[in-house]
Amino acid sequence: MIEFTDNALSGRDPALAGLFEREIAETAVTIGKAVCRTEAEGADPQAPDRARIVLVENDKLFEWTVALPAAAGDVARATRRALSGRRRLGERRRPARQSLDRRRP
Repeated sequence: MIEFTDNALSGRDPALAGLFEREIAETAVTIGKAVCRTEAEGADPQAPDRARIVLVENDKLFEWTVALPAAAGDVARATRRALSGRRRLGERRRPARQSLDRRRP
């Protein structure tokens, strides 16, 4: 069961806020008891261009973003990707380069 504590989109667009909560709840059925918060982000606070979702389950933290405006299915797809373990916080896809000069070891 997911408890939605704060949804920054509800003041701007209640239908979009409902879409986010519905798709997250439907996609994250394997999650036990968790708390979810949705934040609006962007250069212009009056017109955010992305939403950041923060989901906390016991000692696990999942965090991902969705571009706005979101269409049906966008939130579910991003939620599946975040919960599958891809792109965890602090992990890089490729190892960092050690040196800019490739001739030296």
